[in-house]
Amino acid sequence: MLFPAGAAVPVEELLKQVGESRLQVGDERVKEFLAAFGRRLLRPALARRHPELGSLGFFLRPAELARTLAELAGEHVRVPRGLIFHLPPANVDTVFVYSWALSALMGNRNVVRLSPRSGAVAQVILETLHETLATADPVIAATQRIVSYHRSDEVTAALSAACDLRVVWGGDHSVREIRRHPLAPHARDLTFPDRSSFAVVRAAAWLCAPRAARVSIAEGFVNDTYWFDQAACSSPRTVFWVGAEDDCEAARADFTGHVSRVVTVRGWGSMRRWRWRSGCPPMGWRPTGWRRAWSSTATRWPAYAWRPRRRLPGAGWARGRSRTPGWSRWRSWWPWSSGATRR
Repeated sequence: MLFPAGAAVPVEELLKQVGESRLQVGDERVKEFLAAFGRRLLRPALARRHPELGSLGFFLRPAELARTLAELAGEHVRVPRGLIFHLPPANVDTVFVYSWALSALMGNRNVVRLSPRSGAVAQVILETLHETLATADPVIAATQRIVSYHRSDEVTAALSAACDLRVVWGGDHSVREIRRHPLAPHARDLTFPDRSSFAVVRAAAWLCAPRAARVSIAEGFVNDTYWFDQAACSSPRTVFWVGAEDDCEAARADFTGHVSRVVTVRGWGSMRRWRWRSGCPPMGWRPTGWRRAWSSTATRWPAYAWRPRRRLPGAGWARGRSRTPGWSRWRSWWPWSSGATRR
């Protein structure tokens, strides 16, 4: 048992522990706990050492929590789903907090299975949660659990059978493996399997943009690409430049310079980690299959692709932005609460 800290317990006992208390959507006790947790994550020394925790702390500010709840107002009455079983990825230490925090804010009881392979940032998060729990309402300890166990079909099957919603992160193979364990008839899965992204930039627009805007975009691109080792749903695998060849070449060179400076300042290595698709002299680029997709009867724009090279395994980079993988999907509908039309 990682949170609250305790000895290992049988899965049957674990389910009894989290089945006794009830919460409401936007429960004040949960809001106070999350806000206090976020304030601790924003401590300067901690945020400097782990920037992704600073972004997480920003996400948990009272104003952000209030805004999230305000977006639920409308024609529906929101009620918690019940018990949520989270299976977050092992390669991104902060994702489990976003998944769990949103679910808790919706008034759910939660069991989060944290992989034994989780990194140092996950340990810092757990330590901060324990600090916050010391002054929290007892209902938090009664309804929220973070556990860790090696692959066990028996434990996963028991938690799957008992939960009302199962949140599964990982590749297609991981999702298929988890789905072998049946859910209750009323329960459902929320899955985040393999996904990929690309970026499309109109070269002329890039060249006309103010320098401050180009610097900001380069910083965001580096965040999306480097901090999650290109494993996030929003990490672009390919950049398509759209426009005339001369504009594409000029925009590409300028973009590369901005990205290289950001990477160098952050100490993340040189642009040699990237490779350019070559084979079309004299540009060193070749048009991609997206040309027709970005053409019209009036203008035919060649598109040029830039593919980042994956960083070597074990590098340990982490990404910490308020916009997390799948976040737009979370905000568009709320799987952690049930809605009934208000009559």
